Amino acid sequence: MPHQTETKHGFTYFVPGGAGGLAPALATGIFVDETETELGRSAAQFIWAQRQNGQLIGAPAWGLSPSESPDGKEFLAYSALTEDVAAPVGSGLAAIYYPRQSADNLCAEMEKNESALRGAVTAAGGRLGFATAGIGGPDGCRRFTAARTKR
Repeated sequence: MPHQTETKHGFTYFVPGGAGGLAPALATGIFVDETETELGRSAAQFIWAQRQNGQLIGAPAWGLSPSESPDGKEFLAYSALTEDVAAPVGSGLAAIYYPRQSADNLCAEMEKNESALRGAVTAAGGRLGFATAGIGGPDGCRRFTAARTKR
C-alpha cells in the first residue's frame, strides 16, 4: 500500500496519521523497534524536519504534536496544527531515535518554564498555563539529562 509523503525543510517523510504531529508518527516505536525500517527512516526524517522548523520560526523549542494552543483557547490537532507553534512535549518520543537531541529540547523548555513542560509555545515564547508534564524544573531536568544516552 503506497504511503502519502510530504517534504518540508528538505526532509521527506510519510504524512503522519491520526491527529498529526510527532505522537502518531512515533508512538508505535515504543512497542516495536522500527529504527531500521522504512517507517523508522521516515520518522527520523520527520524529527529532523521538526527540529529545522523550530529553528526557522525562532521558537524556544521544537516539535509538532497535538496540544492546547499557546493562548489556551483551543486544542490544536488535525488541520489546526500549524508550523508557527512548537509543542515540545511531542518530542519526548523522538528519544527513540535521537535521545540527546530530544532530552536537550525538553530540558531547554523545562528550564525556561522552571516547573513543567508546557503544551505549546510560539516563536515569541508564549506559553500555556496548562502543564502537560512536571518533572521537577531545572533539577529534574539535570537528572533527566544525566540519564540520556549518546547517539
